[in-house]
Amino acid sequence: MKLHNVFILTGHQGEGKTTKLTKVISLLKLKGVDIFGFIATGEWENNLRSRFHLKDINSERNYLLCNREEKPGTLNGIFVFNMQTIKTGEQIITEGMKHAKALAVIDEIGRFELKEKVWYPVFKKLAEKNFPTLITVRKSLLKPIIEKFGIEHPVIFNLEDKSTFIANKIFEQVSRTNI
Repeated sequence: MKLHNVFILTGHQGEGKTTKLTKVISLLKLKGVDIFGFIATGEWENNLRSRFHLKDINSERNYLLCNREEKPGTLNGIFVFNMQTIKTGEQIITEGMKHAKALAVIDEIGRFELKEKVWYPVFKKLAEKNFPTLITVRKSLLKPIIEKFGIEHPVIFNLEDKSTFIANKIFEQVSRTNI
């Protein structure tokens, strides 16, 4: 699988990737870019992420994606995923791909996708169609994600980059490819 037209927003865990992504999405919408996909908003309890909600970028509907459950033998518990929400996320991406001139957004591609779980199938679909895609990736997983998915010439943004800079760069590139 070779993937082109991939924009990556990267930062450390809990550093603000989703917050920055939300700002960039708003700016891209103001520029008239047709966007679909989802962000994953997290909640904190006792200095740990306790759950994540999947938020559809267009409808702004929220769905419980996963929550932390304490299990014997696990440090700080494990995340248990809501399979119906994963199906909803897959539907959001599949429906969005019907818009030929659009930008897909997935927050985030990470360790589960490296194991071919959670968003792997829909990210693979986007790759097969060479769909312009904006993803978030933890800094520690950036190289493995690029290698796993064969992402060629990714455009990588850091959290220090201004939201307007990121939105302008994405807009310029997707405009050149008639998106």
